Amino acid sequence: MANPNILSASSVVGFSGVTVVNPASVTAYFGAVASGKVRRITNLTVCNWESSACFITISIGASGHSQGTGTTILHQKSVAAGGTFDVLNGDETIHLQESNIIQASAEAGNKLNLLITYEEIT
Repeated sequence: MANPNILSASSVVGFSGVTVVNPASVTAYFGAVASGKVRRITNLTVCNWESSACFITISIGASGHSQGTGTTILHQKSVAAGGTFDVLNGDETIHLQESNIIQASAEAGNKLNLLITYEEIT
């Protein structure tokens, strides 16, 4: 891996995105980090916009990992109906090295949204 020294970064570009979390099939969010880049994840927020609670699981690992082979950072966390949950809120961050991704799955489809805010550092 040719991850850059982030203390001597030449570029830091911010991004945000929202996606619906699906059940059964684990979905990769926001793609693998390109060669020579690091992503600094500053916010992960789960929003349940339905009328019943729903569980979410989130993992980090190499592109194409299963939740069994990745590192689970949140396991079957119940998000209340109409509620939100901050997985990361800016006080703590995660640095994704090249080829690593975040994956998430929910117990039911079309109930949970995942908001991610990150900086791509080169």
